[in-house]
Amino acid sequence: MQGQAEYGRFTGTSGDTWSLAAGASFPLFDRTATAEVARARASLEASRQHLAELELSVTREVSQAWHALTDAAERVTSAEASLAAAIGALEAAQARYAQGAATVIDLTDAKLTRRAASARVVQAHYDRNVSHYELPAAAGRILAGPQADEAAVEGVQ
Repeated sequence: MQGQAEYGRFTGTSGDTWSLAAGASFPLFDRTATAEVARARASLEASRQHLAELELSVTREVSQAWHALTDAAERVTSAEASLAAAIGALEAAQARYAQGAATVIDLTDAKLTRRAASARVVQAHYDRNVSHYELPAAAGRILAGPQADEAAVEGVQ
């Protein structure tokens, strides 16, 4: 919108002349405003699509963290069962060796198997503990100490 006003006194051959003029203009079809509205609508739609992508990404991340936690818990159970079997096999190998029915190599192999099983238990516990903290983090929850651990994981389930 534009406006204009003039006021003046002119001295000419016929004497003093006074004039007053006023004007206003308003564009009825402003293409700039229409383009800005279109840009704003496009920006809004892009923001909505970005939000939907973020929601999908968070859902996928929480799902993956949940599956990682359940898989890690199953690996702990499996590794502990393997360790128990390896301990039993070591005890049997020690008894056979004491009776002279097994060689040092048999005893050493049983010890090595037990140590490997023990290492798998440690790794499985580590993986489970990491997954235990990744799940609430994926869900956007901040843990405030050991007391919050179970509550955070329970809240995501």
